[in-house]
Amino acid sequence: MWTGHFILGDVLDPEMLSVAPITRGSKLGSPPDLSILTSLNPLHGHCSVIHASNFMPLFTEKQQVHLGRALAGLLSPEPGSSICGIQASQKEK
Repeated sequence: MWTGHFILGDVLDPEMLSVAPITRGSKLGSPPDLSILTSLNPLHGHCSVIHASNFMPLFTEKQQVHLGRALAGLLSPEPGSSICGIQASQKEK
């Protein structure tokens, strides 16, 4: 059985989620223990899929670019790692 762990925080705060270089090459060591995480930063390079539906429109364009880069840093270097979801948008800014 899979159990979830909610981490309360501000995704724009670097202490919660910082922009990190995209991991390349071989897979990193063991992932952190999810049950004790207080930040998303220990997950850098460990996530195979990130689902973020209707998330980006909550932020300004500048914040969206920052979040895209920050989320990309969480991805595993394994082939097929991806960010997915659906977003609503307008034709004009």
